Amino acid sequence: MYLGSWAINDVLTFSVNTHSFSTGVATNADSAPTYRVYEDNTATPLLTGSMTAFDPGNAVGQYVAQITLSAASGFEVGKTYTIRIAATVGGVTGACVRTFQVGAKVNTTLVSGTAQTARDLGNALPAAAPGTSGGLPTTNGSKLLQTADLTAGQTISATVTDKTGFALTSAEHSLISGTDVPAGLTAQGYTTTRAGYLDTLNGIVAAIWNALTSGMSTVGSIGKRIADYLDVAVSSRGTGTALDAAGVRSAVGLASANLDTQLAALPTTTVLNSRTLPSASYALQSSLDAHLPMAVKRNQPLNAFTFVMLDSTDHVTPKAGLTVTARRKLDTGAWALCTNAVTVDAGAPVPTYMIDLAAADLDGAVVTLSFTASGADPLQITLLTQA
Repeated sequence: MYLGSWAINDVLTFSVNTHSFSTGVATNADSAPTYRVYEDNTATPLLTGSMTAFDPGNAVGQYVAQITLSAASGFEVGKTYTIRIAATVGGVTGACVRTFQVGAKVNTTLVSGTAQTARDLGNALPAAAPGTSGGLPTTNGSKLLQTADLTAGQTISATVTDKTGFALTSAEHSLISGTDVPAGLTAQGYTTTRAGYLDTLNGIVAAIWNALTSGMSTVGSIGKRIADYLDVAVSSRGTGTALDAAGVRSAVGLASANLDTQLAALPTTTVLNSRTLPSASYALQSSLDAHLPMAVKRNQPLNAFTFVMLDSTDHVTPKAGLTVTARRKLDTGAWALCTNAVTVDAGAPVPTYMIDLAAADLDGAVVTLSFTASGADPLQITLLTQA
């Protein structure tokens, strides 16, 4: 395999892919393949080395190596080199070669073995004779045009397709206003007619700027809106009566100039603490106690106590079909099973469970109930009883 022509000090990368001798399938070598680089027909190698596995996870049997074609390593311009690569796969050793050149010479006068003339270069040169229609330009019909042949002010009939090297010699016109507009634009290459148009446009702009507000009467126009809202001098705005301190107090509802004086009228904490509620308030509390029943009575049965168990997967969905175990703890005593079993409240809109709490289950000032079931979050409820 020919790897091409290279220059001194280039870095040459070459590769090889190893295969199974019996199946031809790409297979990793038993060990890293080795290489030897020879110059022309010299049997002593310039370089030797081992190759490195390349992308081993995806390119099975692919190995790569790099060498620098330096003069210090013995490489020379105009020489041909051979790389012999050897590898062992499954106990069978094989080899292949790669060839390349350093600074290979190219014969520029032969194409496919045929000597070339300028005419053979195809369309690079025009077919017409110099100085004639379609030919190269000349100074006097006998020689090609050269830079020395050009003089200042000389006109050459040709189409310029590249602006490189060209520049304007006239400075940019800096003033475009008043009567200078036509002259300035004409100096820059505009025709007199076009310069006149722009001068007219300049006059129109000035006319708009100097238009009387009395003529701005079209409803919805910018001119009328400006005329309506800038009907007086801006400096005349805000000259009314200033809002003094008294006006501020009046606006916020303060009657006195001294805020401390007003706050002093409020009762202090000591005064408030010394005040007592009228007897009627205590009578109201007694009435409430007599007519509002307490939720839980100590050592008294409480039937149809309902609760909901939540699914242990999402912790928000009421869980149906559970076998619930009920326990209770009285004050600081030990946990014990409740007297009655938990049942299902069939009429509830969501999965609900119910238990009849016996008097023994509520014989404590603080009663803690615990409900557990497989597939549900545990539920614990604390009740404060009243004798």
